[in-house]
Amino acid sequence: MAGKHNISDPQEQQRKLDEMREKVKQKPEKKEATPVFKQREQMSEKLPEEVEEAKKEALIQEEAEKIARDENPETKAFASLAKWFVTICICQIPIVGFIYLLCLALFPSVDRGRKNFARAFLIYGLLVLLVAALVVYIIYALGTDFLDNILSYVK
Repeated sequence: MAGKHNISDPQEQQRKLDEMREKVKQKPEKKEATPVFKQREQMSEKLPEEVEEAKKEALIQEEAEKIARDENPETKAFASLAKWFVTICICQIPIVGFIYLLCLALFPSVDRGRKNFARAFLIYGLLVLLVAALVVYIIYALGTDFLDNILSYVK
C-alpha cells in the first residue's frame, strides 16, 4: 500500500522537487529599515490606528537593534573562556576567593552566568563547611569516649 507521501511516478517526484527548490530560492523581500526619528515624523501624518501600529513597529525595531548591538541584558553574550578561567582560579585562593565570590554574587554589573556560578559556589562552600563541622564533632564525641576507655585500662 502506498503511503500518503509516497510518489511512485518519477515525473511527479521531479515536479515536486522542482517546486520545493523554487520555494527555497524565493527569498522574502527585505524591507529597508527607516530610522526611528523618521518613523516618528511619519506618525504625525497618520490616523490614530495607524499611529498605534507604527509605534508598535518602532518599538519592535528598537528592541531588534538592541539585541543586534547586544545591549539587552537578557541576551548579553556569555563570559569568555579567559574570564571563566580567571574566575575559577581566583575562587581557589582561600580568603581572596571568598571575597571575590561575594563581589560576583552581589554586584549588579556582573553577567548573569558568573553571578549564578558565584552564588552556587558559595552555597556549595557553606554545605561543605557544615558537613566538615558535623564530621569533626562526631569524631570528637567518639574520640573522647575512646580515649577514656584506653586511659581506664592504663590505670
